[in-house]
Amino acid sequence: MDVGQETTGGASPGAALSANDNLRPGQKLGRYVLLSPVAQGGMARVWAARQVGIRGFQKVVAIKTITPALAADAEFERMFLDEARIAAAIHHPNVAEILDLGEVGSVLFLAMEWVDGVSLLTLLKARPRVPLPDPIAVRIIADACAGLHAAHELRGEHGEALGVVHRDVSPHNILVSQDGNVKVADFGVAKAMGLEHAPTVAGQLKGKVAYMSPEQAKGDVAVDRRSDIFSLGAVLYECVTGQRAWAGANDVARLQNLLAGNIIPPRQVRTDLPQDLENILAYCLAVDPARRFQTADQLRVALEQFLVTRKLVVSPTDVGAYVQSLCGRELDDRRARIRHASAVFVDDGGVAGIPQSYSGVSVQARGRGMRRSTATAITFVSGGITVAGLLGIVAVGSLPPAAATAVPAASSAQPVAPVAGAGTVTVVPTPADALVEVNGVVLGPGRRSFSRPNPGEMHKVVVRAQGYEPATITIDHQSPNTQWTVELTKLPSADVSASAAPATSTPPASRPPTPATAENKTPRPTPVATPPATTPGKGGRPGKPPAIPQNPF
Repeated sequence: MDVGQETTGGASPGAALSANDNLRPGQKLGRYVLLSPVAQGGMARVWAARQVGIRGFQKVVAIKTITPALAADAEFERMFLDEARIAAAIHHPNVAEILDLGEVGSVLFLAMEWVDGVSLLTLLKARPRVPLPDPIAVRIIADACAGLHAAHELRGEHGEALGVVHRDVSPHNILVSQDGNVKVADFGVAKAMGLEHAPTVAGQLKGKVAYMSPEQAKGDVAVDRRSDIFSLGAVLYECVTGQRAWAGANDVARLQNLLAGNIIPPRQVRTDLPQDLENILAYCLAVDPARRFQTADQLRVALEQFLVTRKLVVSPTDVGAYVQSLCGRELDDRRARIRHASAVFVDDGGVAGIPQSYSGVSVQARGRGMRRSTATAITFVSGGITVAGLLGIVAVGSLPPAAATAVPAASSAQPVAPVAGAGTVTVVPTPADALVEVNGVVLGPGRRSFSRPNPGEMHKVVVRAQGYEPATITIDHQSPNTQWTVELTKLPSADVSASAAPATSTPPASRPPTPATAENKTPRPTPVATPPATTPGKGGRPGKPPAIPQNPF
């Protein structure tokens, strides 16, 4: 549907609801009148709508429909119905409430509570690559933890644990209202016991690669709540650093870096990051689920403790003021469009699905800040892509490369994952475990391949290893070499800067995470976040005690 086109009346009942792309402002779906399209992702569209009741009762709600391209797909219909079943059973102030499930003609839709605000993604994009204030970021993620914990603890009618896992925790699905209330939304790819939805096939990905856990990325069908905790950690990382936790110019490259454990140390991105906040990130982003926080509530308590130790009280009013400062104009514009549409599209009790008394009006939709191509690409299930297939694509460009996304200082070129025939460059370091860094982003240790720069651009490659002098080479489009052998010179002293430490190095398992920095060689204070006391057993419930979490940084 072209959401910018003018709407006009005169559609016949048979044509009005034959497909989702015929939906338009003023149309009725049961007791709901569509007012204005507000967002579209890879799987669904969201509309502002008016719920009409008796004696003049009216209420603004959100209506969610499957996108036209997927409306006839039985798999996506099952996922849509599962979202309704799961979310409707969760009653918590930090979970977006499902009000109704309806079907008119061939259009299946969900009616949800209207959140007068923006997604966390919109907040992050309002000031690109700039961190949110720590207190605001911590408050938002702590409230999201409360909502997710309620979902994880959901039980069936006989008291059995349903083992709900969201599997798509990301800034796109965390909503923040203008009043500062936080809502977890979009359980469209959630996993739970006892649903009719077909189980995930081994190797099949559901979710967004930029935020999913390693076990989810491997296609593990037995993921539990700890996978969502890893995703929350990735979201928190982006909130407090302004960047994502692992690099990649595309989903294939991001998947490589995730599976290789190439998480960018947060202090490499933001040197003033509080130590206890870095420790919280370490407990969230541990590769081994047993070394993470074991429940979302444990993570929430650690975040609350971060605020308490600083004597900070962050209320919804504070969060709402921040939302208004960044997105106030956008919210005002959207409210004006909804008010205008509500005045134009007057319900006169007609048949559902036939536009009623209204005149032509132009309505412009604003998405949630994500490109359509990105939205569809990161919903891997729509293409049936498996982990094996993705790694097969990468193998064409000579494994094990790990792509980078950083912008080089001299140009806007971005190295991408190698593709056969596109022209690649390989760096072979000595010693073999030396780190290869391209344009400021660590690709990983050992032999690394990446794409040749575009004409007029260049790649700055730095090779580092503990106990060796760093080496720098510059590669432009016309460089004749396709393979560079870089031999590092050993330092005379064994005392080296921590900046040369591998990105994936971990401290001894016998002590809590304490990353060293070049500026501070004194012992770190005891972290605020404490390791969880138990490891979930079967069904995600508490089980055996875990080992002390390792710091992935």
